[in-house]
Amino acid sequence: MGILPQLGGNFVGLQYQYRSFQSSFPPLFATSKTETSQESYNTMQVWGRYQPAKNIQLFGFVPYQYNVRTSDTGTYSINGVGDASVLANIRILNKDDEEREWKHYLQGGAGLKMPTGRYTSITDLDRAGIPNLQPGSGSWDILTNVNYTVSHNELGLNLDGSFTITTPNKYDLKYGNRLNSALTGFYRLEQNEFVLLPQLSIRYEYAMHDYTNYSKKWLNTQSGGYICYAAAGVQVAYKAIGLRLIYSLPVAQHFADDYVRAKHRLETGLLIFLKN
Repeated sequence: MGILPQLGGNFVGLQYQYRSFQSSFPPLFATSKTETSQESYNTMQVWGRYQPAKNIQLFGFVPYQYNVRTSDTGTYSINGVGDASVLANIRILNKDDEEREWKHYLQGGAGLKMPTGRYTSITDLDRAGIPNLQPGSGSWDILTNVNYTVSHNELGLNLDGSFTITTPNKYDLKYGNRLNSALTGFYRLEQNEFVLLPQLSIRYEYAMHDYTNYSKKWLNTQSGGYICYAAAGVQVAYKAIGLRLIYSLPVAQHFADDYVRAKHRLETGLLIFLKN
C-alpha cells in the first residue's frame, strides 16, 4: 500500500512495476560451466478503493504480467492476466484533523488472492525456466495487511506490512508464505491544491521455502530467503489526479540459496480520485 492517497474516499489507479534478477545454475558435472540467466518481471495493475462506510475500505487489484527470461540458450517470455486480489481494511485509528499537532492513522485487514492467472504444471515449465515466471500461482492465498502513518507538521513516517499465507495449487506445488514490509519517511509540501511528498524507504521482503510436492513435504531448499531494498521516491497530487514514482536498489540479500540475485526495481502509478 505505502502512503495511502488521501485517508478516505474512492479512487481508481494504474500501477506499473519492473523487477529484475540474475540467476545462476550450478553445473551437474565438474567439467560443465555454471549457466546464468536474466529475468525481468513487468506488472501492469489496475486497482482501486471503495469506501462503503466511514471506517471500512475495500480494495481490488487486477494485474497483467509480462515476464522475460534470457539465457545462453535463448529468450523465453510469457504474459497474461495475473492473480486478482480483494482486500477489506478497517480504520482502527484516525486522528488526522487539522487542529492536532501530531496525527495518527492506522488501518488493517485481510483479503483473498484468487487463481485467475494462467499456471501450467512443473513439467511444462521445466522446459523453459522457473515456476515464478508464470502469470499466476494456481493457488488461493490469504492476505493480511497493516498500515500506520504518524506525522508532525510536514514530517511523517509510514509503516506498511503485509503477510501472505499460501496454499498448494492443483499440481501440489506450494509457494512459500511471504512477508513484505516498508518503513518510509516523507516530507509533505502543500500549496493550494498541489501536494508533493518526497520519501525515502527501507523495504524488507522475506519468503519461506517452496514445496515442489506439498503432500509429500518435498521442500525446495533453493527457494525462499530475504531481500532488503533502499528506495527513494515521490508522490504528487493535484486536485483529482495523483502520480507516484519509486526506485529501489538491494542493499542486502540472500535469496534462493544465493543462486538468485535481485537487481533494481522501478514502480510508477497514476491515481484518479472519485467523488464520494
